Amino acid sequence: MGYAERIVAALIAVACIVMLLRLAIGPRRQQKLDRAAREAWSRTHKLFTRLYRRQATKKEAEKATQEILQRLRQPIERSGNVITPQAFKRPGAPGSADRPDDLH
Repeated sequence: MGYAERIVAALIAVACIVMLLRLAIGPRRQQKLDRAAREAWSRTHKLFTRLYRRQATKKEAEKATQEILQRLRQPIERSGNVITPQAFKRPGAPGSADRPDDLH
């Protein structure tokens, strides 16, 4: 029997034993056991959800940081006290090199 099959078999055996013991105890203790199981499941679910979201948020932050660093590495043009990155200039936009400024 493989390693995964043994784990599955052990989990099924534990579940069967828990269900058998649950049948043997009284209704009040069944309610307590059920409540404890629901709370444990809820805590576990919240923990895994938080961990997953933390990783996703961390990846998004790293991606945004890389995008900002990439933009900072591009050449910039100074006009007096105004700094204009080339990334902001679209082709054909007013003030770009391929189109003269008609506003003045």
